[in-house]
Amino acid sequence: MITSKAELLRAPVDVLRAFAEMAFQRVGVSADDAARAANVLIEADLRGIDSHGISRLDRFYLQSLESGRINRSPQWTVVTETASTARVDADGGLGLAVGVRAMGLAIAKAREAGSGFVT
Repeated sequence: MITSKAELLRAPVDVLRAFAEMAFQRVGVSADDAARAANVLIEADLRGIDSHGISRLDRFYLQSLESGRINRSPQWTVVTETASTARVDADGGLGLAVGVRAMGLAIAKAREAGSGFVT
């Protein structure tokens, strides 16, 4: 347990992001998904949401990937779709990466149809 600020370890953001990407790749996550996931963790920390940041890397994500609870290489598919909506099957993949991809799809739909919703 950290009892003072003197016990905190500080690292440059780019170094920490690269470390997280490498860690995800070492357990079998694709380079693209590793970059997406690492960025989500780092951005959470930068926004002051430490409970959802890099502190979750090992126990929450890496261990789940290694044990198979999270699919390392999911086959992400759109199950149903309309002009402004989509339902995806993430195949048990890493939510950090799947969420970024789903949001990209929702944004693309919103640009075309005026609104975009993806579940």
